[in-house]
Amino acid sequence: MFLQADVYGDSLQEQIYLDQNNLQVFNQQTKLYSYQFSNIINQAAFPLKIDANTAGLGVVSNLNNQFYMFDRRGKLMLDFPIPGNAKPSVYQTSDKAYLVILGPGGAIFAYQTQF
Repeated sequence: MFLQADVYGDSLQEQIYLDQNNLQVFNQQTKLYSYQFSNIINQAAFPLKIDANTAGLGVVSNLNNQFYMFDRRGKLMLDFPIPGNAKPSVYQTSDKAYLVILGPGGAIFAYQTQF
């Protein structure tokens, strides 16, 4: 799977390749990072902005019901992966942000971000 998008809000288009269980992220021919998942990923990666200071790349694994979020350096963000099998929604208050995601068995989880 392939995605070209400005994932990090820097007005540069990153190229995101997801081949079975191997994620690779490039920016203008330069490899930014790669990640090897333990399971095959069958959904395309997607950019996700949580708040004004936090953006990254999201990946969902339906096989093990896990949601992964990578920061701008390509590192898994704190406390990730978390249970989930769909792209999350973001809910913001004046001082907090929450990820709302569908989890295993149809449960809905809300995670307060701690970034």
